[in-house]
Amino acid sequence: GGPGGWPDPTSPPGAPPGPLQGTPVTFDEGVDPAPGRSVFGDPSAAPGPGGPGQPPGYGDADAEDACADEYEPGYDDAYDDVYDDEVYDEPAAGYPDERRGPAVRRRSTRRPPDRDLRTAVLVGVVFFAVALALFQVLGPLGGMIVAVPVLAYAAYEYFVAVNTAGFEAPMPVGVVAAAGLLIAAYNYGEAALPLVLVLAVAVSFLWYLVGAGGDRPVANIGVTLLGIGWIGLFGSFAGLLLGDPFGNGVALLLAAVVPTIGYDVGALFVGRSAGSRPLSAASPNKTIEGLAGGMILAVVAAVLFAVAGGGVHPFDEWQEGLKLGLLVALVAPLGDLAESLVKRDLGIKDMGSVLPGHGGLLDRFDALLFVLPAVWYLARVSDFFLT
Repeated sequence: GGPGGWPDPTSPPGAPPGPLQGTPVTFDEGVDPAPGRSVFGDPSAAPGPGGPGQPPGYGDADAEDACADEYEPGYDDAYDDVYDDEVYDEPAAGYPDERRGPAVRRRSTRRPPDRDLRTAVLVGVVFFAVALALFQVLGPLGGMIVAVPVLAYAAYEYFVAVNTAGFEAPMPVGVVAAAGLLIAAYNYGEAALPLVLVLAVAVSFLWYLVGAGGDRPVANIGVTLLGIGWIGLFGSFAGLLLGDPFGNGVALLLAAVVPTIGYDVGALFVGRSAGSRPLSAASPNKTIEGLAGGMILAVVAAVLFAVAGGGVHPFDEWQEGLKLGLLVALVAPLGDLAESLVKRDLGIKDMGSVLPGHGGLLDRFDALLFVLPAVWYLARVSDFFLT
């Protein structure tokens, strides 16, 4: 050991004395210190700047060995395991947790509503009340005053949507043809429908032959005729119902409208409150539970219309109301899903925004478009096949 110091158990016999324990050691600036005890091992074995056996430079030692005192393997894992057991929804304000990664969040099982339900109900009630007032005052003509603008604007929404998606469909041809089909059906009956369709097809071709349209006439004429057939032809059956020669036009139209409203209301409320199983890939938000609720309420509404609402021939008894309700329950979902299929293909959520809480007019009357021809033909054939 060194003189005056504590015995040095690591010093071999005959080794030169080292510095006293507890005695401060000072160094001159720019001069390497004399070799002595080192926590890094035997200085004679450490390679220094001059080769083996030379004292190491402290700058090199600091650069290479200063980080030797790192955490032991598994320390970080143990640290994280302790704190990752506790789930924090968000870190403390102003101190992002960079060490642990994103916090684990529990996924809510409740789906946030995508529409303002109160606004949707209010708009629907006001719209239906205005329509009923026109029906009451003007009869079938009041029905046409409601139906023609609704159908024309629904066609306009469709053509805006397809053209926004990249098509170049002739909007004037489509909108005029859709409104013309409804007016012709009301004034001249079924016999007028083929004439309007023939003119619509011919004018669609002419539109591109004279250079008024863009490229890809086949695709653009195709989407044009789809809109005319889907919205114009199906919607024209409202004119056929209103034009009933026995003066029951408004009641026949309501026979289609009331159960359809029942279907929409039942599907909405049951789907929101109890819906869990998706109905179709065409519309992921629609559920089997909502479909069942809509179908049940459609049947109930049709029976109540036939019995308590006075009904209209041939839907003036509960049995006929049941037939009507079952038909609407089967057809209305098809119209609903058909529009969802088109919107999904076009990559849009709604066809428009004219009705707050509902979207566009086509979004609101998609099911009714399929119900109108179904009710018309049910009324035509019921006396022959179903009674």
